[in-house]
Amino acid sequence: MNWYVAKIVFNIDINYGENQKQFDEQFRLVAARSRQEAYFKASTIGQTEEENFMSTNKKTIVWKFIDVAELHEVTEMKDGMEIYSTTIETNHPNCYIQNTKNRAAQLSSQHSFQTLVN
Repeated sequence: MNWYVAKIVFNIDINYGENQKQFDEQFRLVAARSRQEAYFKASTIGQTEEENFMSTNKKTIVWKFIDVAELHEVTEMKDGMEIYSTTIETNHPNCYIQNTKNRAAQLSSQHSFQTLVN
């Protein structure tokens, strides 16, 4: 059995009368005997996780599976290994850096709180 990282993409349609589109990219670990089986399993995950529901504002939200956009075999598992990498291009590098630091601060404070509780 081999391990694969599959990038599953959903279109999130929020019926707020706005045309801004949202997409959710999920990276899933999939065990399979071949790339074809891994693609099929990832695709099945995407299809089974499609859903429609009402928001608290009584608007319909639809998660529509688009497809499996990427599939990478994980040939070994070791602590700290890179599983996925992407390059971000932006016209607002300071905003990107600040957003990254804000997320890190949230993770750090959550970890500190959990350490104190345990």
